[in-house]
Amino acid sequence: MSPKVRNIVTWVITGLLAFLMLASGAMKFINPAKSTMYFEIFGDMAWLQKLIGVFEILGGIAVVALPKLRTFAALGLMIIMFGAVYSHLKVEGDMSNSMGAVLGAVLCGLTIFLWSRNKASQTA
Repeated sequence: MSPKVRNIVTWVITGLLAFLMLASGAMKFINPAKSTMYFEIFGDMAWLQKLIGVFEILGGIAVVALPKLRTFAALGLMIIMFGAVYSHLKVEGDMSNSMGAVLGAVLCGLTIFLWSRNKASQTA
């Protein structure tokens, strides 16, 4: 793959991740009732939903706008997505409604991989 195509693919994947995280984080504030049941498995921690929403929004911004924090932001978002998959499994008992979280984790992994490849090709 040529460097130009790899750069375009990297930015598209990163943009998709940012959009998914910004939308997911915003929904925790716009329509909190929709995701409340997934946070109830963690006990009496109503604040956790808003905290995760803030982390998703900040992570979505960081993967696009902060190159030095991009990998750490994607790793943090991946951990959040694994937690989302866990909560979906715990609440629903299956993976029927957790494809957004799985997609988020995959996009995080791809973002980390592609940016590390871009950085390695620039230094070589």
